[in-house]
Amino acid sequence: MYYKVRIDKTAKDMGSKEGVEGYHIFDQEIKNFKTLDEIRVYLDEQYGKCKKVKMYIDTKKGESKQKGWIYCFRNSDVSHNSKPWYQQDWVSVSEIQEKEILV
Repeated sequence: MYYKVRIDKTAKDMGSKEGVEGYHIFDQEIKNFKTLDEIRVYLDEQYGKCKKVKMYIDTKKGESKQKGWIYCFRNSDVSHNSKPWYQQDWVSVSEIQEKEILV
């Protein structure tokens, strides 16, 4: 058993008048960890004390269920001298049970 962390990185231009619709996915990361403590350390190193809000999905029964966290912050790429942007990273964690199969 191990844990899979999925991070969907989204961004929108600062000063954009668009609401949530202005965000677009620019990267996705998949990382594997042996323990939940390793995940906590990794997320703390990546995001520190930035704002985070709950991420929800709709269940088959039509109810909302928390699926993970959205980390919200401002970002910029100094190596390319680009304009800063708003970034939201959508983070979810799954427990993976491996089972070998013959194909």
